[in-house]
Amino acid sequence: MRRRMQQLRSDERKAAKAEARREQWLLEQHPYLDGVALAGLPLSKLGLSEDEEFTRLAEEHTVLAASPEKNAEALAAKEQCLKARAAQLAAAVVRQEAALREQMPYLMHLPFDVALRELHLESNPEFVALRCEARGSVRGPRPCWRRGGKAAGESDAGFGEENCGGRGGGPAPRACGNREPA
Repeated sequence: MRRRMQQLRSDERKAAKAEARREQWLLEQHPYLDGVALAGLPLSKLGLSEDEEFTRLAEEHTVLAASPEKNAEALAAKEQCLKARAAQLAAAVVRQEAALREQMPYLMHLPFDVALRELHLESNPEFVALRCEARGSVRGPRPCWRRGGKAAGESDAGFGEENCGGRGGGPAPRACGNREPA
Protein backbone atom coordinates (compact mmCIF):
# COMPACT_ATOMS: atom_id res chain seq x y z
CA MET A 1 0.00 0.00 0.00
CA ARG A 2 2.85 2.35 0.84
CA ARG A 3 4.47 1.75 -2.56
CA ARG A 4 1.19 2.47 -4.32
CA MET A 5 0.84 5.78 -2.46
CA GLN A 6 4.40 6.70 -3.43
CA GLN A 7 3.62 5.85 -7.04
CA LEU A 8 0.47 7.98 -6.99
CA ARG A 9 2.36 10.94 -5.54
CA SER A 10 5.09 10.47 -8.14
CA ASP A 11 2.49 10.36 -10.92
CA GLU A 12 0.91 13.52 -9.57
CA ARG A 13 4.29 15.31 -9.56
CA LYS A 14 4.98 14.13 -13.12
CA ALA A 15 1.59 15.39 -14.25
CA ALA A 16 2.22 18.75 -12.57
CA LYS A 17 5.60 19.05 -14.29
CA ALA A 18 4.06 18.16 -17.66
CA GLU A 19 1.34 20.77 -17.08
CA ALA A 20 3.99 23.39 -16.24
CA ARG A 21 5.90 22.53 -19.43
CA ARG A 22 2.69 22.84 -21.46
CA GLU A 23 1.94 26.22 -19.87
CA GLN A 24 5.48 27.41 -20.60
CA TRP A 25 5.19 26.28 -24.23
CA LEU A 26 1.85 28.07 -24.61
CA LEU A 27 3.33 31.26 -23.15
CA GLU A 28 6.24 31.00 -25.59
CA GLN A 29 3.74 30.65 -28.45
CA HIS A 30 1.49 33.43 -27.14
CA PRO A 31 3.64 35.80 -25.01
CA TYR A 32 0.92 38.48 -25.09
CA LEU A 33 -1.18 36.24 -22.79
CA ASP A 34 1.45 36.38 -20.02
CA GLY A 35 -0.08 37.82 -16.88
CA VAL A 36 -3.60 37.82 -18.28
CA ALA A 37 -6.09 36.71 -15.62
CA LEU A 38 -8.27 34.05 -17.19
CA ALA A 39 -10.61 33.13 -14.35
CA GLY A 40 -7.74 31.41 -12.56
CA LEU A 41 -7.46 28.79 -15.28
CA PRO A 42 -4.21 27.69 -16.87
CA LEU A 43 -3.92 28.37 -20.60
CA SER A 44 -3.82 24.64 -21.34
CA LYS A 45 -7.39 24.24 -20.04
CA LEU A 46 -8.85 26.78 -22.47
CA GLY A 47 -8.47 24.79 -25.68
CA LEU A 48 -6.83 27.68 -27.51
CA SER A 49 -5.54 25.51 -30.34
CA GLU A 50 -9.01 23.98 -30.90
CA ASP A 51 -10.77 27.34 -31.13
CA GLU A 52 -11.04 28.44 -34.77
CA GLU A 53 -11.38 32.14 -33.97
CA PHE A 54 -8.38 32.20 -31.63
CA THR A 55 -6.30 30.24 -34.15
CA ARG A 56 -7.26 32.66 -36.94
CA LEU A 57 -6.38 35.67 -34.78
CA ALA A 58 -3.06 34.08 -33.79
CA GLU A 59 -2.19 33.48 -37.45
CA GLU A 60 -3.01 37.10 -38.28
CA HIS A 61 -0.85 38.17 -35.33
CA THR A 62 2.04 36.10 -36.66
CA VAL A 63 1.75 37.78 -40.06
CA LEU A 64 1.71 41.23 -38.47
CA ALA A 65 4.63 40.34 -36.18
CA ALA A 66 6.83 39.76 -39.23
CA SER A 67 7.37 43.54 -39.41
CA PRO A 68 6.51 44.92 -35.96
CA GLU A 69 7.75 48.48 -36.63
CA LYS A 70 5.38 48.92 -39.56
CA ASN A 71 2.43 47.21 -37.90
CA ALA A 72 2.80 48.35 -34.28
CA GLU A 73 -0.75 49.67 -33.96
CA ALA A 74 -2.38 46.74 -35.74
CA LEU A 75 -0.24 44.33 -33.74
CA ALA A 76 -1.35 45.88 -30.43
CA ALA A 77 -4.99 45.74 -31.56
CA LYS A 78 -4.63 42.08 -32.57
CA GLU A 79 -3.10 41.26 -29.17
CA GLN A 80 -6.08 42.89 -27.47
CA CYS A 81 -8.40 40.77 -29.63
CA LEU A 82 -6.47 37.63 -28.67
CA LYS A 83 -6.64 38.51 -24.97
CA ALA A 84 -10.37 39.17 -25.25
CA ARG A 85 -10.95 35.85 -27.04
CA ALA A 86 -8.93 33.98 -24.40
CA ALA A 87 -11.05 35.66 -21.71
CA GLN A 88 -14.23 34.58 -23.56
CA LEU A 89 -12.96 31.00 -23.73
CA ALA A 90 -12.13 31.06 -20.01
CA ALA A 91 -15.60 32.36 -19.18
CA ALA A 92 -17.17 29.61 -21.30
CA VAL A 93 -15.12 26.95 -19.51
CA VAL A 94 -16.18 28.33 -16.12
CA ARG A 95 -19.85 28.42 -17.18
CA GLN A 96 -19.70 24.86 -18.51
CA GLU A 97 -18.08 23.57 -15.32
CA ALA A 98 -20.62 25.40 -13.15
CA ALA A 99 -23.51 23.93 -15.16
CA LEU A 100 -22.11 20.41 -14.83
CA ARG A 101 -21.55 20.81 -11.09
CA GLU A 102 -25.11 22.10 -10.71
CA GLN A 103 -26.50 19.09 -12.60
CA MET A 104 -24.39 16.59 -10.69
CA PRO A 105 -23.93 17.87 -7.13
CA TYR A 106 -23.01 14.36 -6.00
CA LEU A 107 -19.73 14.76 -7.92
CA MET A 108 -18.72 18.00 -6.20
CA HIS A 109 -15.70 16.59 -4.41
CA LEU A 110 -13.67 14.67 -6.95
CA PRO A 111 -10.10 13.71 -6.04
CA PHE A 112 -7.27 15.91 -7.31
CA ASP A 113 -9.69 18.72 -8.26
CA VAL A 114 -10.69 17.03 -11.51
CA ALA A 115 -12.87 19.19 -13.73
CA LEU A 116 -16.13 17.46 -14.67
CA ARG A 117 -15.90 18.65 -18.27
CA GLU A 118 -12.61 16.76 -18.62
CA LEU A 119 -14.31 13.48 -17.72
CA HIS A 120 -16.70 13.65 -20.72
CA LEU A 121 -19.39 11.88 -18.74
CA GLU A 122 -22.10 12.83 -21.23
CA SER A 123 -20.46 10.58 -23.83
CA ASN A 124 -20.06 7.61 -21.49
CA PRO A 125 -23.08 5.36 -22.12
CA GLU A 126 -22.61 3.46 -18.86
CA PHE A 127 -22.64 6.69 -16.80
CA VAL A 128 -25.62 8.06 -18.72
CA ALA A 129 -27.58 4.84 -18.11
CA LEU A 130 -26.72 4.89 -14.40
CA ARG A 131 -27.65 8.54 -14.13
CA CYS A 132 -30.95 7.93 -15.89
CA GLU A 133 -31.63 4.89 -13.71
CA ALA A 134 -30.95 6.93 -10.58
CA ARG A 135 -33.28 9.66 -11.80
CA GLY A 136 -35.95 7.08 -12.51
CA SER A 137 -35.73 5.59 -9.03
CA VAL A 138 -35.86 9.02 -7.41
CA ARG A 139 -38.55 10.65 -9.54
CA GLY A 140 -40.41 7.68 -10.95
CA PRO A 141 -40.53 6.66 -14.61
CA ARG A 142 -39.05 9.30 -16.88
CA PRO A 143 -40.06 10.08 -20.45
CA CYS A 144 -36.47 9.88 -21.62
CA TRP A 145 -37.37 7.83 -24.67
CA ARG A 146 -38.47 11.12 -26.26
CA ARG A 147 -35.71 13.27 -27.68
CA GLY A 148 -35.72 16.71 -26.17
CA GLY A 149 -38.65 16.11 -23.81
CA LYS A 150 -38.14 17.83 -20.48
CA ALA A 151 -39.62 16.73 -17.21
CA ALA A 152 -40.78 19.27 -14.66
CA GLY A 153 -37.80 21.17 -13.30
CA GLU A 154 -35.41 19.69 -15.84
CA SER A 155 -32.50 21.85 -16.91
CA ASP A 156 -31.62 22.46 -20.55
CA ALA A 157 -27.90 22.75 -19.77
CA GLY A 158 -25.50 19.91 -20.48
CA PHE A 159 -27.17 16.56 -20.89
CA GLY A 160 -30.62 15.50 -19.83
CA GLU A 161 -33.03 12.84 -20.90
CA GLU A 162 -32.20 13.28 -24.58
CA ASN A 163 -29.03 11.34 -23.79
CA CYS A 164 -30.68 8.70 -21.63
CA GLY A 165 -31.39 6.53 -24.63
CA GLY A 166 -28.01 7.00 -26.22
CA ARG A 167 -27.37 9.10 -29.28
CA GLY A 168 -29.57 7.10 -31.64
CA GLY A 169 -32.86 8.70 -30.65
CA GLY A 170 -34.52 5.33 -30.15
CA PRO A 171 -36.06 4.00 -26.98
CA ALA A 172 -34.01 4.23 -23.83
CA PRO A 173 -32.52 1.04 -22.47
CA ARG A 174 -34.57 -0.83 -19.87
CA ALA A 175 -31.97 0.16 -17.26
CA CYS A 176 -33.35 3.68 -17.58
CA GLY A 177 -36.50 2.63 -15.73
CA ASN A 178 -38.82 3.73 -18.52
CA ARG A 179 -41.88 2.14 -19.99
CA GLU A 180 -42.55 1.78 -23.69
CA PRO A 181 -44.65 4.63 -25.10
CA ALA A 182 -48.35 3.81 -25.36
